[in-house]
Amino acid sequence: PFGENAVSAECLSYIGRTSRTVTTVDQSVIEGTLQGKAFDLPAGEVLVALGVQYRENGYQYASDPSLARINPRTPHLGADGLPDGGTIGGVEIAGFNAADSVNGRVNNIDLFGEALIPVLSNLPFISSLDLTLGYRYSDYSSIGGTTAYRADIDWEIVNGLRVRGGFNRAVRAPSIGELYSPASVNFPAIGDASLKAPGGDPCDVGGFYRNGADKDKVKALCLAQGLATTVIDTYTFENDQTNGWSGGNIDLEEETADTWSLGLVYQSQFQSPWLGRLSASIDYYSIEIENVIDSISISDALNGCFNGTGENPTYDAANSYCQQFSRDPNNGNIIDAIENLDNLGVLKTSGVDLQVDWGIDLVDVGGPDWGTIGVNAVVGWLGSREDSVVAGGALLDRKGTISDDFGNTFPEWKSLVSVNWANGPFSATARWRRVGEMTIFGSEDTLEATHYFDLSGSWAVNDVVSLRGGVNNLLDQEPRTWDPGIQANTDPSTYDILGRRYFVGLTAKF
Repeated sequence: PFGENAVSAECLSYIGRTSRTVTTVDQSVIEGTLQGKAFDLPAGEVLVALGVQYRENGYQYASDPSLARINPRTPHLGADGLPDGGTIGGVEIAGFNAADSVNGRVNNIDLFGEALIPVLSNLPFISSLDLTLGYRYSDYSSIGGTTAYRADIDWEIVNGLRVRGGFNRAVRAPSIGELYSPASVNFPAIGDASLKAPGGDPCDVGGFYRNGADKDKVKALCLAQGLATTVIDTYTFENDQTNGWSGGNIDLEEETADTWSLGLVYQSQFQSPWLGRLSASIDYYSIEIENVIDSISISDALNGCFNGTGENPTYDAANSYCQQFSRDPNNGNIIDAIENLDNLGVLKTSGVDLQVDWGIDLVDVGGPDWGTIGVNAVVGWLGSREDSVVAGGALLDRKGTISDDFGNTFPEWKSLVSVNWANGPFSATARWRRVGEMTIFGSEDTLEATHYFDLSGSWAVNDVVSLRGGVNNLLDQEPRTWDPGIQANTDPSTYDILGRRYFVGLTAKF
């Protein structure tokens, strides 16, 4: 723990450097609203809300001079040939990436209104029919004027049965961080070359592209990018990472989303002990987002450049994907991957959500007077999940897949079921979480469905003190793992990587 040899004070003074960075974010908001009854219609009161809002956001990142960049195109390389940190005047700060100071400020003023309009009521099969209309105009200092609007219906067919749905145009302006985050050094993963699936440098002779149906076109593109003829037939890229740059973009535009939804809601009106408190809802949704704010990862850039899904059928070195990286003229290795934010392509998704709630009193169904039992079940079915990296590009179907990019996990089925028991000051809950089967994106390998079980309970000792405890991941289910060719072998945003764990807690009110 203290090193192989003692380090003298003089040595520590020579190699040590104290660096400091400061990030400051501030926000100011002024808002005024007016709401209430506007007038009466035969079906009821028309309710209106109007408002105006001014919002200002400030962002400042003060980088220590020792971490500022010398040259954004030539990061320092370590002995292993990989970038190893920021440099200034020949001084290296190990473990930190170079980034310049930056600051920016944006503001916007919004005008908005919403109205609840009762259209019909007290008619056969129309207990009530309400229409909600909303509109918002926003003027941003960064992107100019935008509009958002919505129209929703709420139709109660009979008591306990209703239909809901509508259309919503949503707009998201780029955040101040997305606009002004400084361009900084990063070391994105590209994976390892493999014959089974894309990964690593496509020019690697042991990789998927150099051994595929278009291997001659791939070879020609590699030569056009700068690989020497003397190494092209033996070229390998030994690392699973490269160096690059990522940051914000002051030229970003807004994202625009169109959402359609339609659902049915039921709440039991029957007086039956076994039906108890029963309610259910089922909703269909369809969402399409344009001008998605994201960055083209180096993996996507390499796959696009080498026509992984049809983005560069002529294998042209001038293709936009091929411009996202460069090659070292000395050895042909990938360098300077550009992963700055931009307005990219389209994201489309649709699916169905189902929720059922049921509860009974045990004594009402002939059982002992031991309190109540409740069940809650939520099931999500993903009907589609497609995206294109760039506008007009090929749509990639990601339904039922998991990828090396953490968070890009889209099981076709997900569910959560809870069973609750309560009796006076005591309660207990058993929960079942299920993540459906998925295919590893870009391959035929499959990860089985994963099940997690949790137990918890609580005891209200009195009006002041309550105790709680439980165990998560009761069966100690390990995360699904695979070889994605990057630094991790699972997705911690999807799978439980901690295993079985216990918790206890006490709450006291004073």
